Amino acid sequence: MNYHSDKWVMDKVETHLEAANVREKNWVSLMAYGSQNYGLDTQNSDVDTRLIVLPSFEDIVLNKKPVSYTKVLPNEEHIDFKDIRLFIDCLKKQNMAYLECIFTPYKMASCEYWNEWQALLNEREAIARYNPYKAVKTMKGIAMEKYHAMEHRYPTKAHLIDTYGYDSKQLMHLLRIKKYLERYIDGVKYVDCLQAPMADYLLKVKEYRYSLGEAKCIAKSALDKIILMADDYCSKTKDEGNEELEDFMNKIVYLIMKKRVVKEMLDV
Repeated sequence: MNYHSDKWVMDKVETHLEAANVREKNWVSLMAYGSQNYGLDTQNSDVDTRLIVLPSFEDIVLNKKPVSYTKVLPNEEHIDFKDIRLFIDCLKKQNMAYLECIFTPYKMASCEYWNEWQALLNEREAIARYNPYKAVKTMKGIAMEKYHAMEHRYPTKAHLIDTYGYDSKQLMHLLRIKKYLERYIDGVKYVDCLQAPMADYLLKVKEYRYSLGEAKCIAKSALDKIILMADDYCSKTKDEGNEELEDFMNKIVYLIMKKRVVKEMLDV
């Protein structure tokens, strides 16, 4: 269970929208990502969000690069600005870091595009299984990243490596992904896959319950199991998406962007 109340998190989300300083017609949805979505929010957790934005008519005509950047707030929280086309592409790629956003209860949506966005969210379970092969491969890839990052001396993590020999947050997420993958393969609803079934244990792992030697053994065992599960699943599953669902997602992007351009033309 999260340490902070839902109201506390939503208040944070609202301040992010204010900090983003976007006009109503220029954004679609603002969604939290991270610990709150996994039931791993602690007293020290902050809130990070992803803001789905829209290109202007000029951006489209001049074929400008879609927006994708992160704004760091004074309190070190992050707002990830993402063009709607890139966001939908990430959903199609089954990137778990983006899929969690369409399941978070901590979100806001522009009144301008509420109906279209809600239509997308209504299909979120199907979207999360748009291409199960790709979803499982992605989980395996992220798990491998967590494993290798656990002892990597990143500048922002150097003090942890010096003190403990490893970054416990990476180990925690590696163990979380193992359970996440098991539940996904078993057909558990995606919103339940996100929720860590052993949150208390994972938080203790994050608090350096294990020595470096113990952590390395636990991490290696978890990664080996993840690779075994993922490879076995993918050997029996085709790498293909759902064409009907892809058409639906493309249609949502088209309708939202069309409405955005029409509003811009009427404002001229």
